[in-house]
Amino acid sequence: MFLSEIIQESSERVWENQTIENFWVNNKTGIEKSTRRVSEDISNYKIIRKNYFAYNPYRINVWSIGLFDWKLWAVSTAYVVFKVDENKIIPSLLLNFLKSKKWLIEINQHTHGWVRKTLSFDDLWKIEIDIPSIEKQIDFVKGAQKDSVIIEKIQNMNFENQDFVKRLRKSFLQDAIQGRFIMQDANDEPANNLLKKIMKEKEQLIKEKKIKRFKNIIPISEADVIFELPKNWEWTRLGDIIYTATDWPHYSPDYVDKWKWIMFLSARNIKIWSVDLSDVKYVSYDDHKEFTKRTKPEKWDILYTKWWTTWIAKINDLENEFSVRVHVALLKFNQILLSNKYLELALNSPHCYEQSQKYTQWISNRDLWLTRMINITIPLPPLAEQKRIVAKVDELMNLCDQLEAQVNEAKENGEKLMESVLSEVFR
Repeated sequence: MFLSEIIQESSERVWENQTIENFWVNNKTGIEKSTRRVSEDISNYKIIRKNYFAYNPYRINVWSIGLFDWKLWAVSTAYVVFKVDENKIIPSLLLNFLKSKKWLIEINQHTHGWVRKTLSFDDLWKIEIDIPSIEKQIDFVKGAQKDSVIIEKIQNMNFENQDFVKRLRKSFLQDAIQGRFIMQDANDEPANNLLKKIMKEKEQLIKEKKIKRFKNIIPISEADVIFELPKNWEWTRLGDIIYTATDWPHYSPDYVDKWKWIMFLSARNIKIWSVDLSDVKYVSYDDHKEFTKRTKPEKWDILYTKWWTTWIAKINDLENEFSVRVHVALLKFNQILLSNKYLELALNSPHCYEQSQKYTQWISNRDLWLTRMINITIPLPPLAEQKRIVAKVDELMNLCDQLEAQVNEAKENGEKLMESVLSEVFR
């Protein structure tokens, strides 16, 4: 049976003056309320009703689909919305199938596009699946309730454990920048002396016109001291300890074939502790040469994403040349006087993340401006202690990796159980 025999697209728009709540679709919880403000033009939204499906046509290959469980609300017109013939299939059963690995195989055979896989509704309804009679579905659902309870418990446990590991990583980073991991050594050169050396070298570089002075750096005040630092540490601003913070270009370049030219990284490629090149784009050598006149990434610089809700710092450890998009800031500094690994973990800490949120401009293209970024406060330890902190955090992150591997194994076992249950229905 083709899906066209049991599903029907819905393009019903919100009518004028209707009060709506906006929902969005993600690959973890399905359909949930959006925190984004509803657009003034409500014609940009589709109505979605109870037991309707919605999916992101550009992220369906990662199971960004959900079943609506409320009476009536709205979603963006970017989503595909459809309903099913409930005389032929139980909606919740279809949802489980649409989130299965067997379904993913079907998706890959019907999606289009190279960089972003797309599945339109016209593609969706051409997919063929084996569906038992509605009577057999009902009997199966009744008999599978016990398995469903087990599966749900496993899934909930996995979500809770994954969330625990994420919180653990964040707490380790926060503890690190508050000096809670390492015993202070009175023989370490105080951070105040270190800061003076950095500032002295910056002044010399400014005098030689090799760098420009940052404008509008706000002096540290009592309001900025939100927790007590160990002796020999100092509060400082990001702009006080880095030499340059640049971004470029401020427009979308022309992309070219990946086999010929230079990588062009955007915020979505930058992850905490890694760079994801699976969907990286490419630009011509001439464009790359032009972009790097202002912003040239070099090994061990820090890439700092500043678009929407990313705000991730990552040391550049790539061997190949590349350019970066405007939503990735390039931070350069003296890496003899300041540990790049310490600055990376500090910027990824909850303390700096919250400041990134505060300084981000609420405009149509939400962005952390460089002029605001430089005012992020950084707890600065002595250089020797920075290195000891980095070593300790590496050790703790390895522990988190082990915990995460155990959680993923449990998740995989739960998915196998779900697949075996679904295989009894969709043979």
